[in-house]
Amino acid sequence: MRKLTVVEFMTLDGVMQGFDSPDSDDPSFEHGGWGPPYADPVATQAGTEGMASTTAYLFGRKTYERMAGFSPLQPSE
Repeated sequence: MRKLTVVEFMTLDGVMQGFDSPDSDDPSFEHGGWGPPYADPVATQAGTEGMASTTAYLFGRKTYERMAGFSPLQPSE
């Protein structure tokens, strides 16, 4: 059995939605896209290392749809 690690982005007041762009979730959600202004090199490096160290991903439907549309357009390197 493999280990499952869950990564969630949540503000101190409990917002757990729309981290990366205003249209990543329900368009009526006023806080969509709250995360990028708080990203820094340490957070970016930790996220990159975490993604690189796994062998499989389990995404929610909306995240999967965004990734499936983005990944095929990227260079192999």
